[in-house]
Amino acid sequence: MLEAPSIAELIHLSVELLPVEELGVVSVRTYANDGDTVTLTWDTFACSFTVTWRSADAEVLQIYRERATKVSISENRGVTDLTCWTSVEGLGGHLWVRVADRVSVSDVLLSR
Repeated sequence: MLEAPSIAELIHLSVELLPVEELGVVSVRTYANDGDTVTLTWDTFACSFTVTWRSADAEVLQIYRERATKVSISENRGVTDLTCWTSVEGLGGHLWVRVADRVSVSDVLLSR
């Protein structure tokens, strides 16, 4: 099963908890100071996540990954960090999205 923040933990963060009607699926949105949004949705049973970055009405980036092992959301001084880890047959990866004045993304698909 996917390790992820609980609803009780999310309530204490500045992310917006979005309504989802599927059991085990959680979706949050966070806002950059330039108006861009990042939505992170994860499925604890399917061990997957999707990150969607939008600017105005345009989708800038959408990343979907299966075999997710952990989702983490942290905040410090107005910066929100979304980090998602994956693991496939001894190879790991992580997607890191920083939301502050603007959005930045770092993606390591496979590493040892």
